[in-house]
Amino acid sequence: MADIPSTMQAATLLEMFDASVEKYADQVCYIHRDTTLTYRELQQQSQQFCAYLQGQGIGKGDRVALMSSNTPAFLVSMWGILRAGAVQVNTNPHNTARELSYQLDDADVSLLVFDQSAAATVASALTNKPACKLVCIGTDQQAASQGIEQPVTLMSEAMQQMQGHACTQVEVFAEDTVFLQYTGGTTGFSKGAVLSHSNIMANVGQTYERLEASLTGGDNVIMTVLPAYHIFALTANLMLFFAIGGKNVLISNPKEADHIVAQWQAHQVTALTGVNTLFNNLLNYPPFRELDFSALRLSVGGGAAVLSSTASNWLALTGVPVYEGYGLSETSPVLSINLATENGGIGKPVKHTRIRIVDDMDRDVPDGEEGELAARGPQVMSGYWNKPEASKASFTDDGYFKTGDVAYKDERGHYHIVDRKKDMILVSGFNVYPNEVENAVCMHDGVLEAACVGAVDERQGEKVRVFVVRKSDDVTEEAILAICKDNLAGYKMPKDILFVDEIPKSSVGKILRRKLKDAG
Repeated sequence: MADIPSTMQAATLLEMFDASVEKYADQVCYIHRDTTLTYRELQQQSQQFCAYLQGQGIGKGDRVALMSSNTPAFLVSMWGILRAGAVQVNTNPHNTARELSYQLDDADVSLLVFDQSAAATVASALTNKPACKLVCIGTDQQAASQGIEQPVTLMSEAMQQMQGHACTQVEVFAEDTVFLQYTGGTTGFSKGAVLSHSNIMANVGQTYERLEASLTGGDNVIMTVLPAYHIFALTANLMLFFAIGGKNVLISNPKEADHIVAQWQAHQVTALTGVNTLFNNLLNYPPFRELDFSALRLSVGGGAAVLSSTASNWLALTGVPVYEGYGLSETSPVLSINLATENGGIGKPVKHTRIRIVDDMDRDVPDGEEGELAARGPQVMSGYWNKPEASKASFTDDGYFKTGDVAYKDERGHYHIVDRKKDMILVSGFNVYPNEVENAVCMHDGVLEAACVGAVDERQGEKVRVFVVRKSDDVTEEAILAICKDNLAGYKMPKDILFVDEIPKSSVGKILRRKLKDAG
């Protein structure tokens, strides 16, 4: 292994940013449709936006929410926020007004930068609430302000106002908070994971160390289909590839498969990150299958388990295996990476990371036995924003973060995720994990995707229910049961098989099992 690049030896993200700009100044760092940004141009524009924020009274430690899709404006806003020493609150532009209102209040946000498409949500979220300052990424002042009772500044106007203005240098330290990364909130409201500069920088270095063999040369081109506000894309795509002088192709709408194909052809993509649904959808889009994959050398799945059927089909088509990363918002996110040559599961921990498998009393369980995965490392958050009780409950007494995932360690020292602890189905006292059932169902060639949940059963306590999206109506319930019988123990067999047109997913593409349980 070569030495870690000098850009990654920085203590803060701002130091890394400036080092990369100095090294790669005139290279293109971001592409969005027909728009390109060089490293130097991004530095200049983000400094302009920083000057605007400072003119609005934004200072070190203030929270600024960024509610944007994958566009150059996201990058300009983000680096402007960070240069001001502020804390970026990453916010999903598809949030409901209720969700947005909660995050703005919980983080005590001073200024919100939002996509014009979210203007109606912003208007509803701000009703009867103390005003925070507003900047809209858009071109139509009337559309940006409609229904909003307070002033809205278009980002383009803010940038124009600041032409020729320099931003004030702010002293930023490694331990300073840089992001509030709100978790999914599967029960109740979400919590803001407090992530520092050192958390993110550590994880950039850890990820590079494991993937270095696929990142050699100066022609790294990563396609960012995952939303940039999500921790996976934020660290693995935006930060890591910026540090190595890579080119990042931004995709705003992951459903525009034809646009993905066109951009792939135009830019000879060398790396792709995604969730299982993204890889699966691309595999089932004929024009994508006709692409030239000779430049591709890195595929990384995360966010949710990559099904074995998806991984094998991807390898057969592209010739490149899907490496599987494991982590959470609270861990910046990567805890381990399976390089596909390893013995299944999530592989071994990344550098400087320790993992334990513990029981309900936080005691270590023997190798091979299932328990909750707990981890400690420089990438792990300090806690949840303004939630001391939740923070304390999330760590063992000796400082390991409890992930909520059921896992075990095999005889080779590799870790395997069984499923989310809260998604486990209890059938007559036996544990059934949805991932295993979904994997079996998706082994049928006629199945596009599947989701498994537990349903109430008077006799067994719970039963296995599977929602299936078919490629054609020829796929029958009997065919699904037959392939399950070949691959699952009797108590894991689905009792209900429901054919549906689509399965609800988050903006990242993760299956929302809770919605299926509520609908069932």
